[in-house]
Amino acid sequence: MSHDEEHIMSTAEKLVRMANQIADFFHSKPREEGIAGVAEHINKFW
Repeated sequence: MSHDEEHIMSTAEKLVRMANQIADFFHSKPREEGIAGVAEHINKFW
């Protein structure tokens, strides 16, 4: 994604993009562990 595209993204779009990146990271884990990992990360760092 170019700098210009990032600049025009809304806050909500940025949050969705980051949440999807977190989910991608946990995709290799078993389903329940991945769901818990995403939730824990968001609650801990957001």
